[in-house]
Amino acid sequence: MPIEFNMRIATDQSPEAVLDRVINYLGIHESRDHAREHSINCLDAITESSFAQELIQASFEFKPTVMLNIQLDKFGDLQRGKDLVVDAIKFLLLELPGEILVLEDNESALLLRRNGVVFVQSKSDFWSPSRLSRLSFTIEAVELPKWME
Repeated sequence: MPIEFNMRIATDQSPEAVLDRVINYLGIHESRDHAREHSINCLDAITESSFAQELIQASFEFKPTVMLNIQLDKFGDLQRGKDLVVDAIKFLLLELPGEILVLEDNESALLLRRNGVVFVQSKSDFWSPSRLSRLSFTIEAVELPKWME
């Protein structure tokens, strides 16, 4: 089973536009072989479902319109794959205004930007000092709720 990261984004851009911009930023060509070189099984974006919008609204007080999904190959170079996830997060924070929620395995909240403030999950081993330093933003480490509690 792959390791999955979902970025729930409040934006006026289409899922296709968000995906194209992230692919270009990461330098990953759309070919499956090139993505696998980066330990990525799947990289796609869809319109957020109304069900998920309501759940996220209840827990995080915003309604995302796009879900960007990155699935990493658990047998690949996970450190490289996770660094690419951080690069995708950095791009979204820099280039897309609005609220963003990043979930690991569609469950644990890793990052939340709400009202311009970036919060990271303090109880996650994902956020090593080197990964946090790649973001280059003022960040508050807090305990974020699970999104379906």
